[in-house]
Amino acid sequence: MDDPAHPHGFGPIVADLKSQIRQFLQTRLAILKVEMREKGRALKLAGPLFGVALLLVGTSYFLLTLSSVTLVAASFLTIRIAGS
Repeated sequence: MDDPAHPHGFGPIVADLKSQIRQFLQTRLAILKVEMREKGRALKLAGPLFGVALLLVGTSYFLLTLSSVTLVAASFLTIRIAGS
């Protein structure tokens, strides 16, 4: 059973594999932390910009509704004046 190509046996290979997997996972976790930190910075900028955009959309909706109501009211006044 002693193979000269594998003098150390199966145990050290498994230990080395565990070590490499642990190192791989630690590296991936570190990368994930850095990426989440960068996304957090981007969200800190995007949040207020989204609020401003929402305010502008609300204002434009209000003004569009107001102009539509004014247009309809003006058309009724024109009909009433022309009918008199």
